[in-house]
This record gives sequence, C-alpha cells and structure tokens, in this order.
Amino acid sequence: MGTKMKILLRLLFLFIPFTLQAQSDWVKEAKGVALCECIKQMNMLADSTTVIIKDYSISYFIQMTDLPPQLTMEVVAYVKEHYKDYISIPQEIGGNMIGLSCWEFYHSKALDDNIRKIVSRYKPVRISKGRTNKRQKHK
Repeated sequence: MGTKMKILLRLLFLFIPFTLQAQSDWVKEAKGVALCECIKQMNMLADSTTVIIKDYSISYFIQMTDLPPQLTMEVVAYVKEHYKDYISIPQEIGGNMIGLSCWEFYHSKALDDNIRKIVSRYKPVRISKGRTNKRQKHK
C-alpha cells in the first residue's frame, strides 16, 4: 500500500471517533431538550402556567450547547406530537404524575430512535476541546 494511502487511512481512523463522539453528545443534549419540552407540555396539561412562564430550560439548550436551532425545533415538534402516549394516570383525584410520565418518555426506545434519526440528519464537526461546530442540516 502506498504511503499516501496509509496516511489517508490513519487520518480517517483518527477522524471517525471524534465525529461519533460529537454525534453522541448531540443525542444526549437533544434528549435533554425532549425532557424539558415534555415537562413543559405536561405542566400545560395540568394548567400550571406560572411554572411554565418562568422555565427557561429550552433556552439553555439553544444558547449553551452546540445543537443547531433547527435540530432543537425538530425535537420539540416530535415531543409535542408524542408525549401524550406516556401520560400516567394517578390514583388520587386532582393529582398528576408529570415526573413519572416524562421519565418514561425520556427512557423510551421510540424517543431514543427518533432523536438518533433527527441527529443523523445533521453533521456535527469537532473543532477543539470537545466542542463541536454548529452545522446546517444536510440534504
């Protein structure tokens, strides 16, 4: 095998783990977005609007992580469409099970599969010290 080919293969094997780690980070962060949105939606069902108005958790994921805003919006849209499938009914009248319902949704295979599908449509690129560069959706 030629020297150029060996160098190319080494660079390729060096780059793959960084890309996979960046994608793994995005999955973790996107699941955080899903959890925050689930809690927000469940609270709205329980009519606790004062709590919702003061919860800026989603803003954290938009401002402090490397998730592209479009990816975040896709996750939010998915949650709005599917969170009701995980509502647990309490035995006590007037109570709620928001924490349990969101925990079950967060750990569901369906959410994990869909988050991974959404993240795979975007290309995280590693730049330095464990951070990724925000990229647009690829087509």
